[in-house]
Amino acid sequence: MAKKKIELQQENELEKRYLSQLNRKKKIRTRRRILRLVGLIILALLIFAYFSSDISKVKTLSVNDNMIYSDEQILDKAKLNYQSSYVLNPGFLIEMRLKDDPLIKDASVKKTWGGGITIQVDERLIIGYLKDDANTLLVQGVGRLDASELSQLNAAMIPRIGGFSEEQLTMLDEAFANVDKEVMPLISELEPYVTSYDENMVQFVMIDGNRVTTSMKGIELLNSYRSVLKELEGTHVCLYMDDISGNIFKEVDDCSVGLKDREPKPAEDENTEGNEGETPPSEDEEDPQAWVPDEEMPSENE
Repeated sequence: MAKKKIELQQENELEKRYLSQLNRKKKIRTRRRILRLVGLIILALLIFAYFSSDISKVKTLSVNDNMIYSDEQILDKAKLNYQSSYVLNPGFLIEMRLKDDPLIKDASVKKTWGGGITIQVDERLIIGYLKDDANTLLVQGVGRLDASELSQLNAAMIPRIGGFSEEQLTMLDEAFANVDKEVMPLISELEPYVTSYDENMVQFVMIDGNRVTTSMKGIELLNSYRSVLKELEGTHVCLYMDDISGNIFKEVDDCSVGLKDREPKPAEDENTEGNEGETPPSEDEEDPQAWVPDEEMPSENE
C-alpha cells in the first residue's frame, strides 16, 4: 500500500509539472500573439498616419513636350494631382495610364526622392480634322481616329483637311512622317491641288494668310517655313516648295488673286531656280524668289 501511495504521488507530481509546463507555454504563446497584434496595430496606425499626412503626397508635378493636350489634361490621364500618393503611383503605372490614350505614342516618368514627378510625353502628330466628318481625325502613323472618344482637344491648333481621296489621305499620312509637331499650329487648312504634271499635290492655307503648294514628297519642307518668313516680303503670299531642289519659291505676291491659273513649275534639275522663261541669276546675284532652308545654305567659304 505504501508503495502504491508513493507511485500515485509521483504520478500526481509529474502531472502537475506537465500541466504547469503547458500553462507556461500557453501564456508565452498568448503573450506573443498579443505582442504581434499590438505590433500590427501600431504598424497600421503608422501607415494610416503616413498616408493621411502631407508627407506621403506628391510635392511637384511637371509635364514636358506636350502640345495636343494641356498639362492639366495629361495629369488627369495620369490620375495625378497634389493629393495623390507618391508611393502608390509608381512610374510604370503612370506610363501605362498615359499610353492608353491613342494620341500618346510614348511616355516616360521620372521620380525624385523629394516627392517630385516629371512626365515626358511623345504625342502623335495630328494632321487634321476631315471636313466631311468633323468627328474624324487623320493621325500620322494611325490613320483615321474617332475624335468623339478622345478628351477635349484644342481645335484651334488642328488644321482642316478637305477634298482628298482615300488614297491621297494614305499618302498624306506617309508624307507627314518627318514633319515637326511645332509646324502644325501654323497650318489652317490642307487642300488638294492638281497640276498637269502632278495630280497629288497639296496646298496649305497657313494661319498668317500665306498659301504653300508642294508635292507629297515636298511636305517635309514645311519644317523650314519659319525660316522662310524672315526673308518673305508681303502678306497673303503664295509659295511653292520644290522637293527636287529643296528650294522655296514665291509664286504670287498677292494670294487673294488665287493660284489656280498659274501652275507652279518644278525645277528641271537641282541647279535650276526660278520660273520658266526667266533668266537664271548670276553667281553674284541672289534670286529674290527662292530660298534655301537654313540647314542647306552653303557657307561663305564654299
